[in-house]
Amino acid sequence: ALEDVNISFFLSFLASFLHTIAQQVEQNRAPWTMQGSKDHNLLAYTIDFSGQEQFMLFVKDIKSGSLLSKPIIKGVVNMEWSTDSKSLLYTVADAMQRPCRYF
Repeated sequence: ALEDVNISFFLSFLASFLHTIAQQVEQNRAPWTMQGSKDHNLLAYTIDFSGQEQFMLFVKDIKSGSLLSKPIIKGVVNMEWSTDSKSLLYTVADAMQRPCRYF
């Protein structure tokens, strides 16, 4: 049932979220933004490695726990999954930290 899917997704998302947080905290970093895909398979999140709010975007497969790619782009300020979960829309900041472009 729908409730079972939502609970299963929530638990998978929570486990992936906590694992990601633990990994980054060990390195004195913490994710800024996290967003699960609408189909509950992927987790997009940003991390600031520089301390200057230059967030890099990562996408992780929730079921396998593996990253789908290297960091996608620097300067991401927000993101949103498409309704079919095939695209991740995101906004990047300019040198003054203002949102300026979206992809």
